[in-house]
Amino acid sequence: GPDGQILELPDGLNRHPELWMLKPNRDCGGAGIVLGRKSAREWERALTCAAGEPGGWVVQEWRETLRRPMLLLNSGKLTQESCYSAVGVFCGERERGVYARVSPGPVVNVAQGGALAAVFFA
Repeated sequence: GPDGQILELPDGLNRHPELWMLKPNRDCGGAGIVLGRKSAREWERALTCAAGEPGGWVVQEWRETLRRPMLLLNSGKLTQESCYSAVGVFCGERERGVYARVSPGPVVNVAQGGALAAVFFA
């Protein structure tokens, strides 16, 4: 588990499902992500599915982030929405920088209706 203790699967995930998210190992765009805090029935189904596909799923600790007001431009229309955010870094041979993703939903992903911004450093 996140605290360094051994976590028995799947029982350890069922004790506090609100602390976890389950992600398909080979999907992208936020597809297939199940938040343990969302629905007990959906969580149970996802764990059963994952147990039947060893190596096909990843368990990740869920961290609640603050929602902040953001301006979003969508189809030429500017709106203000309360959004979740995530920040990351990237390094290449000649460039490096940071990026931010924002989304109205808790799965912060551009394919799920979010937005992306990047800053490059010389």
